[in-house]
Amino acid sequence: MTEKSFFKETANNKILDFVRTLGFSKIAENAYRKQYGDYGITIEYDGRFPEKTKIDYGNRILCHSKTVSLCFQPETFVVLECVNRLLEKGYKPENIELGMLQGKKSWDILVKEGQEDNAVAIECLAWPLAFHKKHKEKSVQRYQKTEELCFYTSQISDGKIEFFTNTRLFEDDKKILIPAGK
Repeated sequence: MTEKSFFKETANNKILDFVRTLGFSKIAENAYRKQYGDYGITIEYDGRFPEKTKIDYGNRILCHSKTVSLCFQPETFVVLECVNRLLEKGYKPENIELGMLQGKKSWDILVKEGQEDNAVAIECLAWPLAFHKKHKEKSVQRYQKTEELCFYTSQISDGKIEFFTNTRLFEDDKKILIPAGK
């Protein structure tokens, strides 16, 4: 399945299946919400124009780019599923940044511990074609104190979430360390 056909299928009300599978509950005619303790994420679903569906990550997750909140590309759903997984595992929303940009390089998600020490950058890719192609080609540069870059993809299959990751440790890869200035 190509990225285009995935998105077309997703846009045809698959968004609602996706949102429900993640555990979001309907709170209004076109709004869904999921609570993570005292924190929540809200999705405003536009049934007429699904690509205009918006994700509100709340005020404690820092969003550097509005593209992570707009559902016009398959990666947006992978970002949402990954953030959902992080919050369910107990990561604090304050330690998650979306749409991170440093120079010409960007990452979809940055997960920090404390004051940016031991950060992990996560690049979310569409399942499976983009993931298998791009994670091998991707030029990788380091985000300041980031020690790892995680390539992440997920999809819903038979009502269950399937995910796959590939993590690169910067300290172990000379090809990555040299461009990063080490």
